[in-house]
Amino acid sequence: LTYESNMVVRTEYYVAGTLGGAYRILDMLSASAGFRYIYYMGQQTIDMTGVKADFTTTLDMSQTLYDEFDNDWHIDTTYKGMSYGIILGTDFRPLNSLNIGLRYEYYLPAELKKKTNRFEVNPLLEQTGALDIFKDGSANSEFNDGEGYAHGNGSSTLKVTYPQSISLGVSYQLLKDLRVEAGGDIYFKSKVDLDGAENDFNTAYRVGGCVEYSVNDNMVASIGYSYNNTGIKNECRNEIDPLLLNHSIGTGVGIAVNDRLTVNMGLMYIYYVTAKVDSTADATATIQDVTLAGDVTTVSTSYITKELAETTFMVSFGATYRLGGSDSSDESDKEE
Repeated sequence: LTYESNMVVRTEYYVAGTLGGAYRILDMLSASAGFRYIYYMGQQTIDMTGVKADFTTTLDMSQTLYDEFDNDWHIDTTYKGMSYGIILGTDFRPLNSLNIGLRYEYYLPAELKKKTNRFEVNPLLEQTGALDIFKDGSANSEFNDGEGYAHGNGSSTLKVTYPQSISLGVSYQLLKDLRVEAGGDIYFKSKVDLDGAENDFNTAYRVGGCVEYSVNDNMVASIGYSYNNTGIKNECRNEIDPLLLNHSIGTGVGIAVNDRLTVNMGLMYIYYVTAKVDSTADATATIQDVTLAGDVTTVSTSYITKELAETTFMVSFGATYRLGGSDSSDESDKEE
């Protein structure tokens, strides 16, 4: 099987709005609660043109698989839906220099409705089941010369529920001009219903820390590091979502230009640990061999080795300008 050109495009928008509040229980303890609404919409398209699916038998007879079909790929599936989340948190300050924050997030099931706008692939590949995620659960009488899908109609829903998570952060003012922070997150990816996809994951986590230094009254600089274990089992990685283990290091500076304008700049580099994934793909096909005057069943196994790598470098810039209020030079503002 060879191809001349291909294009794979996935477009997703997860739009969320959160409404919440916080209440001070004691001088050193407060609690918060939030409600989050999420709207999901996305589209996956795959177009492969110039595909050839043929081979030569040991009898020196050329055979073409499913000669009556167009071997090019044209897949177009859209999906949309909504879900809700609950966010709870506490903030504890036992000392003026020490602050501890704890957050818990829980999300209700998110089942997106799928619609298969187009599904044209070689029937030999369809019957492996590897493309079932692009089917919306409805039968397709136009596929495979009217015989429909050999591997079933797939599912009308796509489950993308976010996992429960717990986050902890600690901030300590070590010196007047020096503050240190440490924090981490745990994501229970294997405990959420994703139609079996949750079995591809173990518990994921992220840990990190940073140091922030006040250079002077108008400038603050920081540097930080984090390690992210995405939780996915190595054999389940793929080219679309490799989810590689990664190390991030970042640095930034904040400058108060004047009483109204503040500028922030940052740099971050993410090093991803290269992953090697070994897999196999089996396929069975029945063809007509005129030499043997009958159908011949062929079984093939492909052995695939993938090396997945990634690199990310980010530059950020932000500016905040305060329009209203009095200047901090005013005595009344200083007292406030």
